Order: sequence, then structure tokens, then C-alpha cells
Amino acid sequence: MIELKGGERIDERTVKKLKKILLKIASADAGELLEWCKRASGENGESVKMSSELALCVSSIKMKSSNGNTEYEIKLVDKLKAIELLSKLLGYPAQSEEGGALTINYDYRE
Repeated sequence: MIELKGGERIDERTVKKLKKILLKIASADAGELLEWCKRASGENGESVKMSSELALCVSSIKMKSSNGNTEYEIKLVDKLKAIELLSKLLGYPAQSEEGGALTINYDYRE
């Protein structure tokens, strides 16, 4: 069991599930989202399902069609926040030992 602020507790199974979700969000590839947009705006007019892993990273999608062109406005979930939450669940401190903010460098090109 892990104790949260306010005295609430969550079991290890839930923590494990949260870790998986946050890791998927933190490591999501924006290129996959661009590929989905290309397939979704294809000329055949068919619906294109987004993978569940990719959908985890999307906060909202607005689609606008005009003159045969389709535009997407996509808001993503905050990756940095997901990394911070994942770090907390993994037991990394929010502050470095010197008392300053902890910096996490992540290479998104992988």
C-alpha cells in the first residue's frame, strides 16, 4: 500500500497500473500521431481508429474540414507532468539533495 496526501491509500496493483500508463504517456512518439492524422484525413473517408496507447497521450482533438482539406487541432497530455508523477511513484525525490529542483533529461528522439 502507498499512502497519498490526505491519508488515502492505494494498493500495489493500482500503482503498477499507474506506472504503466504514465510510462506510455512519457514515452509517446509524436510521429505516430502525425501518421494517424495522415491516415485519418485520407481520401477514402473511412474512420481510422487511434491505438489505445496513442489515445492516452491526447487530451482533445478538434477537426475542421473545408474545401477538401482537413485540419486537426490536437492537445496533448503534459508529458513533463507524467514524468514527474512517474518519478514520484518510482520513489525519486522531487528535490535534489542540494535543495534545488530536480532536472530530468529525456531524449524524445528514441
